[in-house]
This record gives sequence, structure tokens and C-alpha cells, in this order.
Amino acid sequence: MQNLPDRMQNTSVKTVVISTKNTLEEMALRAVVGQLGWADKSSSDLPLTEETIAIVSLTSQQMTNAALSAILGNFAPARVVLLVPSMANFFLFLQCPKAVVSIIQRDCEMDQLRTTLEFIGHGHTLLPWGKSEFQPCASHTQKPETVQEEWSLTNRELEISREIAYGRSNKEIARQLGIAANTVDVHVSAIRRKLGVHNRTQIAVKIVEKMGQHQPTPLTA
Repeated sequence: MQNLPDRMQNTSVKTVVISTKNTLEEMALRAVVGQLGWADKSSSDLPLTEETIAIVSLTSQQMTNAALSAILGNFAPARVVLLVPSMANFFLFLQCPKAVVSIIQRDCEMDQLRTTLEFIGHGHTLLPWGKSEFQPCASHTQKPETVQEEWSLTNRELEISREIAYGRSNKEIARQLGIAANTVDVHVSAIRRKLGVHNRTQIAVKIVEKMGQHQPTPLTA
């Protein structure tokens, strides 16, 4: 995980439990939780609730749905953010328990992790396949052109907004679209102004609330 940017936005205080066998990863996760101003209860005996967010890091590339359910059973009834070795593990996703509210890659950028946790902290779901029969992400599905017209977004701004809603960092978006990271920064500033929001998390919330979550274009190597 890359360095965490200094800019942080506080959401309401959340109780978090971190589960990982990697010491460096645990330190990085604790840093993000601390920067968000959330309470780390990993070493506490306090009971988990539906308001608890459990960050669970998986190391195995081969795991059955039964094994995954058994692991997640240790954190019920908390909402779970899964960290997986590879987003190519779609066998995990097909029968993903409803307790899982987000799945991200373990080596993601810290900015992506922070954005994802902020988004989850607002009570939303952020899954890589968007809406599914197992766990819908949003109830609103306005057409992109309707949302684009309402907020006066350019085609590029709409495209970048939806990538932000997926949880991608500016660097990832720039690489995918073949443009400079600084250009993405300019577009993000324009999007914030047009949507009347102050940060990337608020962009993601508005986009998903309006359109649901799209199936993103795979990142290029």
C-alpha cells in the first residue's frame, strides 16, 4: 500500500476491527483508521454490532464459499470490508455473503482504501460487480445522460465520476484513460464544484445514489 495523503475528511466515528496476519498491513490499516478518526477495537472485548466495520484480509488464492462464510462468521453481525490478493478471484464473489460491503485488492493505494472506507462509513456498499441478485448496491438507477444533464457534466467528467464511485484513485483513472494525473485532478475539482461537494467520497455517494454502481472497465497493465 502506498503512502496515505495528508488530506483526510472526518465522517461520524465508527468502530473498526482489523483482522490480518501481516504486521505491515496491520500498521497501514491502523494508520488509515486513525486518520479517519475512527475507533480501533481490534484488541477490545466489546461485542460487535451492525455498526461495526470489520476489515478482513484474506491471503489465500484458493478459498471455498464455505470457508469464506466460516471466516466471516467470526465477525457477525459487523459489516465486512474484504481485502483480497487479487480481484481476479471472482469465485469468491459469486456467493458473497451479504455482510460483505466492499471488496478491494490488498495492494491498493492508500487513497483508494481511504475513499472506500469513507464511503462504507456513510452506510453505502461498494462492490466490484455493482448491483447483483445477492446484494444490490443502490435503489436508484437514473440514466447517465439524465444525471449528466442535471449536473452539467461533460462526457469526461461523467466518466471520471463513475470511476471515482468505483473507488479508483486519480492515478489509476489517469492510467486507464491515457491522460495525465494532473488533468484528472482538474476534472475532479470541476466535478466537486458542479455537484456542490467537498471531497471524492461525496462524489461517489452522489453518483451511486443517482445511478447505482456500474461495471467498471478493467484496468490496463
